[in-house]
Amino acid sequence: MAQQLTRLSLLAVSSLILSACSTTPKPVIEAQPFQVKESFHTLGKLGIRSSKLTESANFIWQQQQDAFSIELLDPFGRRALQLKGDDQNVEMQVSGDDQLYKASSPEELMQALLGWQVPVRPAKYWIQGKPAPGLKYETLGPAHFVQSGWDINLRQTRDTADLRGIPRKIQLSNGELKLTLVFSEWSYPY
Repeated sequence: MAQQLTRLSLLAVSSLILSACSTTPKPVIEAQPFQVKESFHTLGKLGIRSSKLTESANFIWQQQQDAFSIELLDPFGRRALQLKGDDQNVEMQVSGDDQLYKASSPEELMQALLGWQVPVRPAKYWIQGKPAPGLKYETLGPAHFVQSGWDINLRQTRDTADLRGIPRKIQLSNGELKLTLVFSEWSYPY
């Protein structure tokens, strides 16, 4: 009886091994490293801190080459501010204000209306954890650099099935102005 159980056990183990060998293994597709995109759609949460203010808002940033639209939303998901434009024109609409503000640069418009500004053109690279091309920068560590007077530090990344190293949290600071962006979603529809 003990001999029969041993033979049955050996047959069962042999069958499992043979059946495992006969299945075709699925190919492993490795996720590609994240590369800077010229066009994207991202959303998340923005924290703004300085000696004069501490604010937070949700944001939606759509970028298509040089054209952009950045919306700041209140805690209820209502648009509080929209900044949109391209290399030649920029306009800002503030919730509750019927006037459409216009300028030739987003920095000029933000400084005039908000009292602070972020260089939007290079920031489309910065929020992806990379220096803007064509501008000098100093590397302070992996995904940490200084460019145009701003300290950019990619604090967290995440991986998906397709991409490795997608920005999750980044900090931008210039003197006393500190911005923290936490991204909940990235997509590349264009």
